[in-house]
Amino acid sequence: MDFIPMQAQTNPLGPNPADKAKRLGDQVQTLNPARALTQSFSQTLAQVKQAGESQKTPGGKQESEKLMEVSRQFEGLLIHQMLKAMRETVNKTGLMDGFANQQYEAVLDEELSKEVVKNQSIGMAQTIYDQMSRNLPFPVR
Repeated sequence: MDFIPMQAQTNPLGPNPADKAKRLGDQVQTLNPARALTQSFSQTLAQVKQAGESQKTPGGKQESEKLMEVSRQFEGLLIHQMLKAMRETVNKTGLMDGFANQQYEAVLDEELSKEVVKNQSIGMAQTIYDQMSRNLPFPVR
């Protein structure tokens, strides 16, 4: 083990730990929760204002199309979860319980849910869209 003189050792807090503590104290003061909340509120308010201005522009159509796409994706997710839960209720015979079969069933459930959404068989996406479009700051359709 080598001997290192005291002057050559470096302090992990820097040359003057008191300065480091003061800087940390200043940073903590700038992280005031009320200030952060006010900034967050201001940003949200600006976004709402911008969304209200989009009512006057044709961008509202793009937003409603995005909302419909998200509604379809959500319907697909719900249908996939329903199919997965239904499959778990079926008794396993032990003949085809391997990893490959589990992967096949997972992919099958996902593709079935996509087809159901594409064919609008359940209509849940339209219901979700209608409900969520009431909260948009611009008229739809």
